[in-house]
Amino acid sequence: MPRGTAAFFSVDGGTVKLGRTPPLPGFWHTDMVNEKFHVTNLDFSAQSFAITALFVFYENHPDRLDPTFKTDAIFPLFIARELPVGIAGLVVAGIFAAAQSTISTSVNSMSTSVATDFIKPLNLIKTERGYLLLGRALTVLRGAAGVLLALLFASSDIMSRWDQFMKILGFFGGAMCGLFCLGIFTTRANSIGAITGALAGAAGLFLVQQYTHVHLLLHASVGVALCCLVGYAASLLFPPMKRSLEGLAMYTIHGENIVPENK
Repeated sequence: MPRGTAAFFSVDGGTVKLGRTPPLPGFWHTDMVNEKFHVTNLDFSAQSFAITALFVFYENHPDRLDPTFKTDAIFPLFIARELPVGIAGLVVAGIFAAAQSTISTSVNSMSTSVATDFIKPLNLIKTERGYLLLGRALTVLRGAAGVLLALLFASSDIMSRWDQFMKILGFFGGAMCGLFCLGIFTTRANSIGAITGALAGAAGLFLVQQYTHVHLLLHASVGVALCCLVGYAASLLFPPMKRSLEGLAMYTIHGENIVPENK
């Protein structure tokens, strides 16, 4: 993990959430991440309550649900048909506001990560203004790609876009989350082992998705487990890193200036 990056993640119901913050030693003990942890859990609890409430409502009123509707259309159907005028508009406005906030944060975070962690170390751009313009250009490109992908999903015959989204997220996010687990909870993992684990996690998850009936909410967990196990085992086949890991792993968070050991 680059020294300028403090990454945090959570796996809630199989969903991998990944974020990027400025340099922050000991970040998992800070109020900022604790606050995000509480907000994330509150958000997950609200989602669970909404899903449960919809199930209970249509379980007791099956005549109000069109069986030919796609799964993704049930919540909009409930808003349009069951909520009173005014309340429905507020709910829709809230959904659009939340979606806009989430999308803009994700797009900006990805663009910043590419510009800072991949382009800047190559010293290809000489000024900060150049990096700013690069970040803006990447943001536009990622936004356009997201719009095109959304149109593709909307015009497809996929019965549940949420299920498809979870499969894609598990495929990429599981391996990424596993990499951070290797970096945070071990001092023996190295670059070659981590890359091997990520590739093995992605390949293994692809096989699980194609040839097993494992529920999609477990796909991310499968990817994380495969990445960690294979990555750690592969790291043992190569020499440990020689540089200090002070403040970068759980065992060195209190400032111990150690060289990687068998942890």
